[in-house]
Amino acid sequence: MTLRFGLIALALSGFASQASAFEISSSSVSDGKWDNRYIGDSAGGCTGGSVSIALNWKDPPAGTKSYALTMFDPDAGGGKGWWHWLAWNIPASANG
Repeated sequence: MTLRFGLIALALSGFASQASAFEISSSSVSDGKWDNRYIGDSAGGCTGGSVSIALNWKDPPAGTKSYALTMFDPDAGGGKGWWHWLAWNIPASANG
């Protein structure tokens, strides 16, 4: 049982060190909050400017061929959630 636990821990630690190298950030968030311009506009029942957030990333995993990004808001729609956008086939050479 100890050997099994050790192998699992070793496998997980290797995965964790690989996963932690990739980093995604956004200059659209300040102090953990969105500026009002990034909130939906009146068409969505909100009072914001409906401007897309800025995203940047670095240190992708080796062998990355493309990116896919989703933006799901679990609090929107009266708690039902809302998919704001989905983007895929973003070239691996992109960094934001």
